[in-house]
Amino acid sequence: MEAKSLRDLSKRDLMWAEVKFDPDTEWFSTALESFKQEDRERVFVVMSCGEKYKLVPGYTSGEILVPSDAKIILSVKYFE
Repeated sequence: MEAKSLRDLSKRDLMWAEVKFDPDTEWFSTALESFKQEDRERVFVVMSCGEKYKLVPGYTSGEILVPSDAKIILSVKYFE
């Protein structure tokens, strides 16, 4: 499965969507280095949308800003 960007997935409303990052991307190991390994693999929830998306990891603290065109998303579960 090829990683997608949030822009690719934004045909539906991404607010409150749960996403998992692709662990096979360089971004995963560099941008998420401040998170513990188990937190990197958690579902992250989209808290704000735009050119950069703000996501927070579920059941732990922190936040990460993600460029809309970065192809790093492995899966998404839209909020219904």
